[in-house]
Amino acid sequence: MRIRLAAVSALESVTLRAFEAFARAQRAMYLGADSRAVREWLAPDVIWHVPGQSAIAGDHRGRDAVMDYFDRRRAIAGGTMAIVAGERLVSGDVVIQLADGQVERDGERLSWRTAGVYRMDGERVAEAWLIPLESAAFDEIWTALGRHAP
Repeated sequence: MRIRLAAVSALESVTLRAFEAFARAQRAMYLGADSRAVREWLAPDVIWHVPGQSAIAGDHRGRDAVMDYFDRRRAIAGGTMAIVAGERLVSGDVVIQLADGQVERDGERLSWRTAGVYRMDGERVAEAWLIPLESAAFDEIWTALGRHAP
């Protein structure tokens, strides 16, 4: 059996390097680091789509709105949210990232699984779709957390 390795295009290489830098900054931000590093990786007209009816759901348009969403999500999680990256697929200017999230609240660990689809514009995230693998449970977690938010 022969295994063929797909060639990575120059575009995919730039896309992957930029996405990895963004993802590192985002994980650090959710653990309490400064959010300015994340902001630099977002296109000025970025759009971030979060499905459902929870406190974090909606289409967040523009760098300021997306940063507000990140700040709100971090506040709702009480600063205890962690993202554990899984497998990643890159095709042209698109990255699909599987990730598990978790937060500690009142001694209980709440967790969810997602696929994030990111469209890159050069070295910036231009659009993102957060896709929960169990949408009802994801919505329930973030609705409950939102009720206890500061």
